[in-house]
Order: sequence, then C-alpha cells, then structure tokens
Amino acid sequence: MTWRPPFTPRVVWLNDDSEDEDEEEKGAEAAPASQPEEVQEHQVLQAEPNWELPEEEQEQEDTHVLHNPRAKLFWETVHPKDCEGSTVELAEAMTEGQSYDAEAGAALLDMLVESEVSTLKQVPRIVRCIHQWFMTNTDESVEHRLDNTLVELTDAHPHDVVVALLRCAPSCDRAAAAMWRMMVTTSMTTKKVFRELLCVLEDWPLHSTSTCDGDQQDVLALAATRALREILRMPRCPRGLKVHFPRLLLALLFQVVYSTEQMSDEVDTFWRECQEEGGLPTSPSRFIVLTVKALLCRLGYRLVAFEVERKRGWDTLLHAETHHCAMGLLAREIRVVSRHLNASVVSYLVKLLSRNEPRCELPAMAFLVEILASPGPNVRAESFLQLVPRYLQSTCSIMRSLVLKGLTVICDTPWMVPKMRFLVQRLTDLLQDTDMDMVRMTLSVLRKVVRDPSVPISTPIALQLAERLQPLLDNESWYVRQLSVSIFKEVTERVANDGKKPLKTLVHQSLLPLIFHVFDENKAVAATCRDTLLQATVFLKKEKLRQVVLRDQQIEAIGECLLVECRSRAAEYLRQSLTYVQSPQDSIREAAVAFLGVLGQHMRAQPEKFRLVYHAVQHATKDNSPPDSSGMTWRPPFTPRVVWLNDDSEDEDEEEKGAEAAPASQPEEVQEHQVLQAEPNWELPEEEQEQEDTHVLHNPRAKLFWETVHPKDCEGSTVELAEAMTEGQSYDAEAGAALLDMLVESEVSTLKQVPRIVRCIHQWFMTNTDESVEHRLDNTLVELTDAHPHDVVVALLRCAPSCDRAAAAMWRMMVTTSMTTKKVFRELLCVLEDWPLHSTSTCDGDQQDVLALAATRALREILRMPRCPRGLKVHFPRLLLALLFQVVYSTEQMSDEVDTFWRECQEEGGLPTSPSRFIVLTVKALLCRLGYRLVAFEVERKRGWDTLLHAETHHCAMGLLAREIRVVSRHLNASVVSYLVKLLSRNEPRCELPAMAFLVEILASPGPNVRAESFLQLVPRYLQSTCSIMRSLVLKGLTVICDTPWMVPKMRFLVQRLTDLLQDTDMDMVRMTLSVLRKVVRDPSVPISTPIALQLAERLQPLLDNESWYVRQLSVSIFKEVTERVANDGKKPLKTLVHQSLLPLIFHVFDENKAVAATCRDTLLQATVFLKKEKLRQVVLRDQQIEAIGECLLVECRSRAAEYLRQSLTYVQSPQDSIREAAVAFLGVLGQHMRAQPEKFRLVYHAVQHATKDNSPYVQRQALRTLPLLRAAVANGSSRSRLQELQSQLRQAWRRRRPSLWGNGWLCCWGSAQD
Repeated sequence: MTWRPPFTPRVVWLNDDSEDEDEEEKGAEAAPASQPEEVQEHQVLQAEPNWELPEEEQEQEDTHVLHNPRAKLFWETVHPKDCEGSTVELAEAMTEGQSYDAEAGAALLDMLVESEVSTLKQVPRIVRCIHQWFMTNTDESVEHRLDNTLVELTDAHPHDVVVALLRCAPSCDRAAAAMWRMMVTTSMTTKKVFRELLCVLEDWPLHSTSTCDGDQQDVLALAATRALREILRMPRCPRGLKVHFPRLLLALLFQVVYSTEQMSDEVDTFWRECQEEGGLPTSPSRFIVLTVKALLCRLGYRLVAFEVERKRGWDTLLHAETHHCAMGLLAREIRVVSRHLNASVVSYLVKLLSRNEPRCELPAMAFLVEILASPGPNVRAESFLQLVPRYLQSTCSIMRSLVLKGLTVICDTPWMVPKMRFLVQRLTDLLQDTDMDMVRMTLSVLRKVVRDPSVPISTPIALQLAERLQPLLDNESWYVRQLSVSIFKEVTERVANDGKKPLKTLVHQSLLPLIFHVFDENKAVAATCRDTLLQATVFLKKEKLRQVVLRDQQIEAIGECLLVECRSRAAEYLRQSLTYVQSPQDSIREAAVAFLGVLGQHMRAQPEKFRLVYHAVQHATKDNSPPDSSGMTWRPPFTPRVVWLNDDSEDEDEEEKGAEAAPASQPEEVQEHQVLQAEPNWELPEEEQEQEDTHVLHNPRAKLFWETVHPKDCEGSTVELAEAMTEGQSYDAEAGAALLDMLVESEVSTLKQVPRIVRCIHQWFMTNTDESVEHRLDNTLVELTDAHPHDVVVALLRCAPSCDRAAAAMWRMMVTTSMTTKKVFRELLCVLEDWPLHSTSTCDGDQQDVLALAATRALREILRMPRCPRGLKVHFPRLLLALLFQVVYSTEQMSDEVDTFWRECQEEGGLPTSPSRFIVLTVKALLCRLGYRLVAFEVERKRGWDTLLHAETHHCAMGLLAREIRVVSRHLNASVVSYLVKLLSRNEPRCELPAMAFLVEILASPGPNVRAESFLQLVPRYLQSTCSIMRSLVLKGLTVICDTPWMVPKMRFLVQRLTDLLQDTDMDMVRMTLSVLRKVVRDPSVPISTPIALQLAERLQPLLDNESWYVRQLSVSIFKEVTERVANDGKKPLKTLVHQSLLPLIFHVFDENKAVAATCRDTLLQATVFLKKEKLRQVVLRDQQIEAIGECLLVECRSRAAEYLRQSLTYVQSPQDSIREAAVAFLGVLGQHMRAQPEKFRLVYHAVQHATKDNSPYVQRQALRTLPLLRAAVANGSSRSRLQELQSQLRQAWRRRRPSLWGNGWLCCWGSAQD
C-alpha cells in the first residue's frame, strides 16, 4: 500500500493538542482498512495539491508531492522558524511509519537544507533524520541521493553535524559509516570534519560540548576513534587525513596511554555494546592500536608499522609501565620519514607539555626527545628548552633521563649551545644523582655547554663543579672519568679571575688523582688526564712540575717533583695513595705503589706515617689477581618505576559528602540550665515561688523595673543576668529571649556590651531545641546587627570560629534580611582579606585577633542556604578574589593558630585534610551559587583547582580561572579590574603574581578596558620586577591594551622602559616587547625623540639576525619606523647605525621566511632614502640579484668595505642556506674590490673556498661560481694597477696643461684622460 505518515497531514496540525494528535494518529492508522472513502483527509501534507486530478489518481499524486518542485513554494510561505520545526517533525514522523518512501524523505530533507542552511537551528535532529534515511534505504541505486544535502549541512555546521552523528551512532553502524565517508571525501568539508573529530579524540574519556539545540551531552572519545577506523577503510585517502595526520596519530597514541591506565564506566559500557556487534578486540586499547596501525599504513608509513611490530613495540604500548619505551621506538621509526611531519609533531608536543597533563607527560617527552634527534625540528629546540627547568626537577628518574637525552641532541646544534647557559646550575646539581647513567648524560651535556666560549663560568658555578667532579674522577665508567676530567680542565681554564684563588684548594686536591689516571688503562682517559694535569700546573703556577710531566712519563719522577713542590700536602697525598692501592686497575695500583715508595722516602722521619706506607707496599707484594671488572653487577640505563600521582578527586568528593552530612550525624547535647531570677516575688508561698521564677523575666512589669535603673547599670546587669541564666541547671528559652529582647529594644545604638550580648544569643541558639520558637530572637539579632555590624560579626567569629549549628543559624538570619546583608558581607570581607589573622577590636575593648579561616567557614555555611542572599551578589567579585588569595596564602605558609584551629575543626568531621582544599571547595560553591557552574566545571576539567593548590603554579590557575570568568559578565570584569588595580597599587608581594595573572586575562575582555589607564600606572613598577614571569605578564597586558587604538598614545611614557627590555636574555620576553613597541611607535601621535631613536636602533641591530623569524620581522619593522619618524636633529647621529644595518638588511632580503624578506626589502628602501643613496635604491627596486646590489653598495660606500667584510664573514655561518648563499655571492663582489689588499683578499678567498664544503648544494654551487672570479681578479690585478697608474698620470697632466694640449691636437689623449 502507498505509505502515509502516522498523523493527520493538515496545515492545522501544528496547533493541535497532543490528545487530538493521538486520536488523529489512531484514525490515520485505521483509515485505510475501514474507511476507504476518507483517504483524502489522511494524505501527506501537500503544498498546492493538484485538485484537477480525478479522485482515483489523487492518491498516487500524494506520494510524490513532497519532492515536487512546487512543494518548496509552500514551505517558503511559512515562517522560517515554523518551517524548519514542522519539516523536521514531519521527517522524523516519516521514519516512524510502517513503510518508508526513500525518495519522499530525501526530497523533504533536500528542501529543508536548501532553504536556508546557515540559519538552521535543528541541525542535530536533521542529522538523525539523515542517519535514519541511510539506515532504512536498501536501494543501491539511490544510496548517494542525500550526499549533496549532507555535504552542504556539514559545510555550514561542521561541529553540530559531527557531534550529533557521534551521539546518535557512537558505534558507527552501516549508515553512520556511509555518512562519515561522504563527509570526508568532499574537499569543502574534509578538513572541517577532521578538525572536529580531533577535538573529541583529544579528550579522554569524554569530550564536553554542546550543539545548537542546547544539548550538552558528553561525547565519547572512543566513538570518534570508531568513526576514524571506518574512514580508514576507504579506498582513497581523504585530503584532511593527510593534513591532520600528526595530531591524529598523537591523539590516538595518547588514547592508548589513557585507556590502559583507567577505564571509566561509560567507556566500559560502550565497548561491551560495540562487541555485541562482533569483529572487535576484547579491549578498547587494542582497538586503538589497530587504528594507529591502519592510520600509518593508509598514509604510506607501512614500513614504520612493520618495524614497530617486529620489535614488539605495539605490545609494549599496551602496558602502563612501558608506554614511554614504545612511544620512543615509534618516534625513532617515524623521524626518518618526513621533515615536515617531524616539525609538526614537535610543535604539538611542546604545547602539550607546556600544560599540566601528568597522565601523558612521560610518553609525550619520550616521543619528543626521539623526534628532536632528526635534523628538521631543531628550529623548535628553543621551545623545548623552556620546558627543561620544570622537567629536570621531576621526581621521576625516567623523566630526567629523557630530558637529558633531549639536551644531548640539542647540543649537537652549535647555535643552540649558548642558549643553554641558564641550565648550568641545574645540571651541576644533577651530578649528585646516585644513578650513574643520569650522571653520564649530565656530564655529556655539561661538557658541550662549558666548552662554548660564549657561556661564562662564574665563580660559584666553578667551585660547585670542581667539588662535584672530584668523586667522579675515579668512577668505574671510563666515559664518566673522561668527561669529568675534560670538564674540570675547562673550569680551570675559563674561571673568572676572582674565582681562581678559592679554586686553588680543589685543584691541589685533584693533582694526585690526575697523575695516577695518566696511567689509566683507557688511552682516551689517560690522554685527557695528561692534558688536564698540564693545565692544572699552569693554573697553580707549578712550572717545574709541568716540565717534568712534559718530558718524563715515569711516576717516580713526577711524584718526586710533586712532593718537592707541595711538601705541606704530603699527609693528604698519603691518604689518597692508600685509596688508589685498592683501585681495580692494575696500572693505577702499580703507579700508586711506586708513588708510595717515593712518599715513604720523604716520610722516613715520621714513623707512624712511614709504617702505613711500608705495610701498604708490603701488602701489594701479594697482589696477584686484579678485581674482575666484568663481574660488576649490571645496571640498566634506567629503571622504570611506577610514579604514583596523588589523585585527590575522590577524597574531595568524600569530604564534600561528609561536610554535607555532618549536621545530620552529630548528636546535639542539650544541657538543662536553671534560670537566674531577677527580683523574685517573696510574698508568694514557698511552693509557688518556683513557678513564678520561670515567668517573671518576660512579665510586662519586668520592663518597668529595668527602666528605673541607670542605663549603664541596666545594660551591665541585664547582660550579667543573661550570662548567669545560661550557667544554670535548667534554662527557660522564652525567659532568656524576653530578657535579650528587652535589652536590645531599650537603646540599641548606645549598647557597650555587644560582644557579650552576641555570646548570649549564640548560647540561646545552642540550648534551644524547640523548632516552634527557633526564630524567636531573629528580630533582636537583626536590630543588633544593623546598629553594630562590626561588633556582631567579629564577636560571632570569636565565640564560634568553627561555625557550629547555632552560629550557622545566626549567620543565615543576618544575611537574609535586606537591612543587614550588605553590612555583614562587608565585615566578613575585611576579615577574609587578612591572612592568617585579622587585627581588630570591639566596643568592649577586646583586641583579640580573628582568624580569616573562621570567616571562610562562616561563608561556607551561608552558601548552603536555599536562596542566594542579596549581599552575596553585590560583593561577589571581592569575595571570590579574597578566597582565591586565601588559597595562595594557605599553600605558602601555615601559622600555628591556623593549624590548631583546623585540627579542632576536623574533629567535628566532614572537612578536608587541609585548609587550602576547604577554601577551594568554598570557591567552587560560591561560583555555583552565583550561577557560574560552567566556569567551575571548565576549571575542574582543565585541572585548574589542583594547579591552584601548588605554590609554583598559582598564577597559572588564576589565569585559567580568569579566562573562564571574563566571558560571563562585563560588569563583573570591571569590578574585578578595579579591585585588582587597587590591590596591586599596595605593597603585597605575596599576592602580586597571582593578582597580575588574573588581571591580565580579565583585561582581554572588551569590558574593562575603561580601566586600562589604571593598569598603565602599575606598569613602570612591575616592568622592572626581578621576576621574569611578572614581566611577561605585564607585557601580555600591554599587548592586550595596544589593541585599543585610543590607548596607544597614552603609552608613550613606556617607550624608554620597553627599549631597555630589549636587552633581556629571554627571547619570549623580547618578542612580546617588540610586539608592544611596534604598535606604539607606529602611532603617529607618539613622537620618537633622538635619544630613544638611537637606543632603539642600537638594540635592534643584534635582533635583526635572531633565530626567530617573528623577532626578525618585528625588529626590522620597528627599525623602519625609527628611520622614518626620527626628529630632524637625530638624523645625523642615526646615520652611522643605519649604515651598519645596510648589509644585514640586504642579506635578509633573501631570508627563507617570505614575510621577513618582504619587510627587509621595504626597510632597505627606506634606509636608502634616509641615507640619500638614490642609485642603490634604484638597483634594489629593479634588480633582486645580490651581485648587482652588492656592486652598487660598494661603489656608494667604498670606505666601509672593511666593515662589510667583517659582517659578510659572520653571515657565511648563518643557519639559513639562502643567506649563506647571498653572503658568498657578496664576498665574490667584495673580493674583486679588495684585490689590492692581500690580507683582506685572503680572508675573502678562504671564506669562499670553505663554502665549497657547505652542506647546502646551493651554497656549494655559488661558491664554485665565485672562486674563478676571485682567481681572475688576482691574475688581472697587476696589469690593472699599471693601467690605473697611467690613467692617473694622464689625468694629472690634463688638469695642468689642458689648453696647450688642446691647441696641439691632443684630443685623443684628452679622451683617454677622461676615460
């Protein structure tokens, strides 16, 4: 039968109620069988039906109307919102019918997407409909019917389409696989799809996201892996797969790491469902490994997968203890494949390791270190160096060894060694490690670093190195001995002058060990020790000993001379010699015995020492079997250990549950107190006296009595009475409340005993257990708080710092009432912002300090209220920052008062183990209470709260939290900026770094830039900070402010300080400084004075050759601005610096980076204008050949040829092939101009000759072309000089006798003279 939808297809159906729709559905289902005459009413919704058809043909028309071209006209007449919603509902209903017309469904979806694809709001529902279409369609002839529709939808909404498909078909069924293949095949969507898949793949186990319909359901990362596996089965490789291959590979590898360490319930359940479909491995980790293999084979790296399989690397990858080994193996196989691939991998891994991701740090570092060994990614080595200080201090020995391995690789790049100077101290500290393999790698790096002449060796470093190298001179490893001796030699050679005197003692102690090791069995060690011994004699000025070592290799002669030169050290030499008699090396034991013979002759007058010498030599006569060095216990290069990470997430959950359950689990102890009676009625009989006592205090006549007493006495007496009432055996709650009511109502503003009254009210709440009167004192408490907010808040924090049940009830009451809520929060803030103690006093003269943590405890109870107090919203920014800084303070110091108080709080149960964790829980509760739950969740997801708990990473966590907050509220951002600026204006060293980190991130939002002027006032102070992190944060803030055009002119006063920062050794700091400077100097309203112009030009020159292309581009750009906008009086002194920059600019016109090359060309043209070198400018404009530009430069600036020679010889060593090639070409031109200067010509010739051995074929080719030109210049040099001499004589003669020569017909000579 012809298919019909299961609901009434009329226009009116949109407004029908659900019950009517149900009835219509039932009717529609029953109609075909029982009511054939009513078929017309239950047809598919038609757009302009053809009423002219006969009734019997109408039914056939209905089945095709949806894909009729006129159908679109109907939907266009409906409101877009209703059109989309109605069509989606119809498409969904069509899939629920008993039969399904594929063509009708496809036409409906086509119509929907083609109408206005970019404005669709129901994309996930449309994706589900398309998926259902693929599921129900079995006709191969129309299987591609919806391809264009799907592609258009994906192109417009890639995120929603990918996420919706992963949600509706996570196991990637047949229909989903067809959809994935279609989306990645088309060029317009392939990259977008893989980009979205990557976002899911990189979040394990769940990726948190939302779609346009508001659905925030998490997506399984394993579902994206399942989809990728199906994509890899395609016959052709999608383009997006090649583009994103490095990230895809690493994302899958880290999925293997995560899946072997933990398996969440969601992943476990999902995988069991996938296995039911059959054909999948038993564990997700094995499935991911199969996907990795398929990815490698698909991209042409089949040999890599085979080699890793052959070396059992895939099995190694499946074990948590050996992840890093497998990652290293895979990286070694990959690094030889593609230089571009290696660079991409290094860039991604450096970013990953810069974040706090403990789960993947070890595998990521193992992969990165192996990739660094390839020649390609060393351009990223500088980024790797920024990671070294952090990971070199890791408690994991494997991590430290990996970092050292990476440093060893980087040391092979000569231009990287000077940048490692800041690591010398940390490397020196590692020499104390007990793992000799670690020491060996450390020594290997240290030797390369200290050998570099540009790396200075300060006195403290020299002393530490010499001290820690001494024990290593006798190490069992010959390589360690050689390295130690070699470094020791460099230290003695290059130590500063002020360090030579303190170093002499250590060098003296090393003389005899060096002498013994001159006879080391290892020839390399022996040769190194001999050279170091000679250097030590020079250092100690022992010329005789040096001569003996040079001419004689006998230990007796060297020992004799040593004892003569250093008589006072004979006892020390005896102690050392007795040690070396036990050496495992025969040759060293032999040398030690020979030296003891010489030493004994010098000690014959000292019987005890002589006896020691004699017995040692006598014992050596029985030495017939040296120790078997081969029998030493084998030690692996490193022992893989399981690194236990402290995961406190479960503890925090338990603590939160405990804190919430505490009030219900703690039994209340109610003591019975006897009421102290005021003026008892003695006229009553004795038996009635007791009953009267309980009512006298709240009798109306009682008030009259207290009004007759002096006000001062009245307050004091009433307070004493109230206190005494609480000490009795029984306590009448109503009587006590009446007494306190009376006291407060009398004259609340003049009360002098407020703290005592607060304690009485607190005691009333403690003893009262009757719920019917629990609010009896609410008005009294509110009136007292309104009149004396400071005293009430401070008194309550003092009497109940742990915030018991009674105090919690009082706090809730005080913050609920509008007349007191703001006052209470204001007072709480004053306490919260003083850590650990808030110094204050109350009206009764009590000056006891208040614990800031007590205020946090009170705030935690307030946050449990069902309704949010108004004061909480008003003071939210300050409360949030006060709590965050409490976390900072509590992790840095813990006073005895805080420690004692927290132990008492913990005894009540339900609290975390440390105050800092409790404060973090309070911050989370505050964010959630104010509606910022998503902020708290995002920070949790990014492990920001754990980062906040460590003193070294406070600023990172603060920055993360600020980034999440800044998008929430513009008003909130402005309030935060205002508060932080005031805080940073004071001298608060403890919180300066976290405060600046928070402030800089908040400044990036559009709202608070009105406060940017206040931030600028802080910049001069913090830009001079000794903390590099602080300076970088300030520069980041300035970068943000520069994006506001009207703020740039107000930054002119910072130009001098920014110029000074260009001398910083941290290139990241220099890069940010240049970025800010360029924006400032480009502003026409910011003048460039002569002194600033000269300083800028001078400090920019070294940066023109920086290894970072961005630094080069920025430097050249600023240099151009300086030459354009310098004042007139500064042009003359600036000319020298511009002249010095001409040749560097010419060379960088041939920079490998196109952006740098273009900027340098523009700057070079500006420099020629500045120097008025019009010919050079014309040559640069019309000719890009270095030879033509160089020839013109030398003609224009002959006097600077020597300077150009010096610069050219430097650029011949450039790391860039293109610049070396240009330098060689210029040297060829320069050499022809210097043929009359033999010494300089020789330098040119040797430099070009050396370039013929360059690694680059282009440089070699240029050098081979240049050498014949130089030889020809030498050959023609003598004849040319004679011709020049003749021309000179003719010119002189012409000038003297020009008229006579003309008259005598010497026209030809005249022409020759002119020529």
